[in-house]
Amino acid sequence: STYVVDSVTSEDQIILVAGPASAIPVAAKVEVWRTLSANAEVTELVALAGSFGHRRIKAVLPEVVENGSLVLPGYFMCASLAGLRAGILPQRSLTRLDIPGYTSVQRMKRFTESQLDSLAAGGVFLVVQDPISGSIRARHAVTTADTNNLNLREEMVTAIADYVNHGAFDMIDPYIGQLNVNDANILRLRSELETFLDGKTREE
Repeated sequence: STYVVDSVTSEDQIILVAGPASAIPVAAKVEVWRTLSANAEVTELVALAGSFGHRRIKAVLPEVVENGSLVLPGYFMCASLAGLRAGILPQRSLTRLDIPGYTSVQRMKRFTESQLDSLAAGGVFLVVQDPISGSIRARHAVTTADTNNLNLREEMVTAIADYVNHGAFDMIDPYIGQLNVNDANILRLRSELETFLDGKTREE
């Protein structure tokens, strides 16, 4: 039997537009389905991504992916993206990078290009299928941080910053607790840091 929900009054109670003719005397399994239009779903997903609001958090869509006849939860895709990030240069963006191991993302066909633009602009990291090559790729590698701030929005910027920060820390670490703070040692560390940073700017 199917009934339409009129309102949700609490986390464990709803009111139906019209219910069964008589009370159901024994416990029964039920499912509640919330059917949204594509536009309404875009609004919900953008709001969800915005609620995280952090450059280290990515809201990846779709939530299901396919490999042939095998349907996998979206966290498999998230693991693949993490592996790709670890395996490429930090200055290489994940945007438009092919993601191996998947054959389809049927879920994304629900949205028009305009709706995909709205999702990306709202901080949703989209994985789509190229209509010509058929490859699965990241449409735009964004974070859930301030979408108007390029340094926070672009996933690649965080990767670069972390790479440089960790490298600088590793360079300075042997000196912690070993040197006195004086002008000579400050100049020494400054010189080494400048050399380190200059080397990073020349990496391809």
